Amino acid sequence: RTAFKRGLVTWLGLTTISLVALVKRTDGLLKALLGGPALLCASVLVYGTYRKERGQLPFSEDEQRASAERLGGFGRHVTTKDGRVVEYLVYGSNREDATVMVQMHGATSTGGLMCTWNAEMFKHLNIRGIAPTMPNSGYSDIQPDRRIANFPRDDLAPILWAEGVDEFLVDGHSLGTSHALAVAWYFGPNHAEHRCIGLGLNCPYLSTPLCDELGFRCDADDLFLVRNNDPREWHAAWNFTLADVTNLLPFASPPMAIGHMIWPKLAEERPWVLPMVAEDQKRTGARGYVGQGYEMTCYATNTLWGFDPRHIRTKHVAVWWAHDDGSPGCPPEHGKWLPGLF
Repeated sequence: RTAFKRGLVTWLGLTTISLVALVKRTDGLLKALLGGPALLCASVLVYGTYRKERGQLPFSEDEQRASAERLGGFGRHVTTKDGRVVEYLVYGSNREDATVMVQMHGATSTGGLMCTWNAEMFKHLNIRGIAPTMPNSGYSDIQPDRRIANFPRDDLAPILWAEGVDEFLVDGHSLGTSHALAVAWYFGPNHAEHRCIGLGLNCPYLSTPLCDELGFRCDADDLFLVRNNDPREWHAAWNFTLADVTNLLPFASPPMAIGHMIWPKLAEERPWVLPMVAEDQKRTGARGYVGQGYEMTCYATNTLWGFDPRHIRTKHVAVWWAHDDGSPGCPPEHGKWLPGLF
């Protein structure tokens, strides 16, 4: 992390010096105004390409286990059929009669956040928590252009098999709600091996195709720039620069370090929440932030999904939503509409 931060600061310094030199040596204001943005764009693409090509740091099982232990859980991992490492944390009750709950974290965080929030409470409730970390985050491998519809089959099923789970509950918040919905959709009441018997959604959002059909506002990921964004393309290397700037820029990272400016009411009423999230956001870069470059603004992943929640057959459902969920990403009408499905 220190080396990545040093590299980012070096790039910012060199880019700034180059921009200043360009302005000083350019005759005419118009040339300077045109040349400056062109130089900046080129610099962003060069740095982003460099970071993309470096890929992820190697997976360290010992490091992952030590990280989970600090959070009050047990760090484990599985290898998927396509050879990817998926990390997960197990926490809470260790009794044989414990209810199993799979917990899906939100964007720019990891399964570690779920463990931190719930490990002690789950012991009292006799719940065994299992928190996978999505691809492109934490200790999990990258998976460019992934589809949420495939997450239950490809990532979660091997975890459930490894942990000997047949029936379970699932919950998620924000980006995790789309994954929780996918889990309930895939592991329905007639699934041969694993069955989701309860679903919880906190601050949910809906896919772009469904929003278009229902006439709803889309979530924050459906902006023009994101809608036309594919991080795999060379000209979208800015994604990887953005990931480093967002997560490594001194005095302004991780993103939740300035969360009190976005959610002042939350910061005042529950001052421990934002620092807890900020600490986990450092964990998103355990293997570098190239994964976040593929994930943070990937339109295909975040908003297309690949399944329809109206096909979910799980009937034990809890939905939490509020009128300020739309700040900035999950319009409240999405949460208001969802209970009608069940």
